Amino acid sequence: MWPGGAPAPLGTQTVKDSRPLRDKSYQSKMRQDVYNYLTSSGFDIAPGTLSSISGKDYKAIFETLVLTVDPFYPFVEGSRLEEEFVPALRALRYPFSQLIDQRWLAAVASPHSWPSLLGVLHWLVEVCKVRSPVPIVKIADFSRCGMTTCRAATQPFKIPPIFPTNSMTSSTTRPSHFNTAKRRMTSG
Repeated sequence: MWPGGAPAPLGTQTVKDSRPLRDKSYQSKMRQDVYNYLTSSGFDIAPGTLSSISGKDYKAIFETLVLTVDPFYPFVEGSRLEEEFVPALRALRYPFSQLIDQRWLAAVASPHSWPSLLGVLHWLVEVCKVRSPVPIVKIADFSRCGMTTCRAATQPFKIPPIFPTNSMTSSTTRPSHFNTAKRRMTSG
């Protein structure tokens, strides 16, 4: 578990998704909702991206929306989407996470996988709208050191890093109790 969330409830009962995900007009509405939210939030997306999406674009949109809902979600840099996808959905309590097949991510735009994967993005957008005071987090804005920048359509704001960086030596300044705890773990 990470600081920004709670564990998802465990259960053996499968909940069926009642949304008409295979209906073309419903897909069109979901695409338009996702596109409108992303563009209004400052995310750079072309109008046709959601009609023929690549895996790279899907990952960028997915991670951006997850970090908008929970800016502290611990995505591992350089990891594959297949490894992060279902755990992130479970952590955010996506009600249909047990219906998602990770193999769908190999070809996100395929006719058998796209309706459900679009449904995930649409659900995330709806959650983001409920949390409207929280601005969208753009993946490209993260830097390895210093302050982390999050941009909204209206005004940027700063989130301080957990341990501030000393700009003179480019080393991380940690509280003294952190170093003591680390020594105890390695020596014992």
